[in-house]
Amino acid sequence: MNAYDILNSPRGKDGWHGGMPPGIKSAQWCRSRVSGLPMKHLFTVRVPEEYRAKGENLVALSVFQDLTEKSVPGVAESFARKKVSAKLLSIPFWKNLSDYLEQRHKQEVFVKDGVRNGWAWIWLTEKEFTAPACEPPALDMLDARAKIEIRKDFLGEPKIKKLKLSPRKGDVNVGKKLIEFPKWETALAVKNRKVSDLSQEEIKKIVEKEYIPMHSELGKELKLERFWSHAHFGGTASPAQGEPPFSPIYLEFDESLGNPNLGGDGACQIDLLKNKLSWACG
Repeated sequence: MNAYDILNSPRGKDGWHGGMPPGIKSAQWCRSRVSGLPMKHLFTVRVPEEYRAKGENLVALSVFQDLTEKSVPGVAESFARKKVSAKLLSIPFWKNLSDYLEQRHKQEVFVKDGVRNGWAWIWLTEKEFTAPACEPPALDMLDARAKIEIRKDFLGEPKIKKLKLSPRKGDVNVGKKLIEFPKWETALAVKNRKVSDLSQEEIKKIVEKEYIPMHSELGKELKLERFWSHAHFGGTASPAQGEPPFSPIYLEFDESLGNPNLGGDGACQIDLLKNKLSWACG
């Protein structure tokens, strides 16, 4: 198993940020659960084999964020019922929402973050990942009675940047669960000891078996800060605050990847195994 950095590359073939997702129907573009509007496409990236948590044939992810600022009456109820009231289907906005509810991609995962905002990602097959870009939903589909501005930025950042995966070297946290306060660090604090007090054998056992937070005393000694602020799959996390209790099968990114709203200087983690998401800003 390895960790992989997600890097910008003019010739990258492992995805892109900005622009549109590939291989899905317009009606399958992820929608806000409060406004019914399309969510912003942040990025699409190939997933390394070790991180394909939902099956070997699902090789990539398209990730979306809900940027809705106001709710539209009736949308939440439509999602709860999984259908739109028949009397609304003559209105383009509601017809589009109905099409989404009926044709929602089977591999879409929707979650809410700690402040109840929506995020989604779609697992893609190789055929979908290499297919042409999706036709975007219509911009004029909003019910004129709903007082909400149409969000044109759901198409993603206008400047598309290609991505490539790069295997990390020397990351001691590959294959380990994330933990903010590991047992070894707590044990040292209780005994009023420092890493410098440990023998090389003791350090070796810790490094082999336990997660080493980047900014811990041992993390600094191992120079784990060299992995700071890299979008990546697995390995050492660089959260804005503490590490969430996630599995080793996770994806981390900040605002440099697709320009998500993460409070201005935040970092986001997605547990691909457990379908959980966490983010924080500094």
